[in-house]
Amino acid sequence: MRKNIKKEQQEWLRLWCDDTKDALLPRVALIGDSITEQTYQVVKMELERIAVVDYFATSYSISSPTYRKMLKAFASDTNYDVICYNYGLHGEDISADDYELNYFKSLKEITKSAKTVICLTTEVRCKNELDKVDEKWEKIVKERNTRAIKVAKKLNASVVDLYELSVKLGKYAKVTDGIHFNEAGIEQIGKCKAKAIKDILNKEKA
Repeated sequence: MRKNIKKEQQEWLRLWCDDTKDALLPRVALIGDSITEQTYQVVKMELERIAVVDYFATSYSISSPTYRKMLKAFASDTNYDVICYNYGLHGEDISADDYELNYFKSLKEITKSAKTVICLTTEVRCKNELDKVDEKWEKIVKERNTRAIKVAKKLNASVVDLYELSVKLGKYAKVTDGIHFNEAGIEQIGKCKAKAIKDILNKEKA
């Protein structure tokens, strides 16, 4: 292993590009982690006959050179009308400054490949008993969301607050790991993403 590269305990990558020869509908991409993958089908159904939806989901650290290479390769392969971007629940050991710097690098790369970028704040993380917030991660998530919004403003990206939505949904939308969402939660998070995408596509039509 090369020195000074921060590795995750498990590193995985899954992506899907749908109907790649469809040139009639707008094309959008969801970029994030396992929650992005969870909500993909809901977004796809909500945008049926409106847009083609791709996704890129990974556990790699945002500070990893490998992550940025993969992200660049995915984003630059297609001209997107809208990209929804999230990163927040991986790379526990990344400092706030390091997170902000690498979030900026990632977002700047993405903006080259999309007419519009939506930054999604990171959802609340609970303890396994679900009725308590994970205090350690709560501090990390809130700081990262603050930094992400700062970068989004700097690069003229819009922001959708999934953190507040996840807080409102509460423990009844989570599964027992305290991170991922159950069917009801997936539907609400997915519909929120889809609505934000629809709003932007409708503005582009006007």
